[in-house]
Amino acid sequence: MDAKRHFNPGDRVTVSAVGAGARLRGPFRVVSVLPPEGGDTRYRIKSDLEQYERVVGESRLVPAK
Repeated sequence: MDAKRHFNPGDRVTVSAVGAGARLRGPFRVVSVLPPEGGDTRYRIKSDLEQYERVVGESRLVPAK
């Protein structure tokens, strides 16, 4: 496992709010790990409440409780 990566496929996460954007409906499940962008590992995540997947940088993710 990459030392910089903190989440793996199947992990449950929530997305921290950034700016005044729409509230994200979670928690989310990590679907896959993507190559880093700007030093931030990216993840494809999916909520059971949405029909589509999102791509989010690790700096915005926290483990779901």
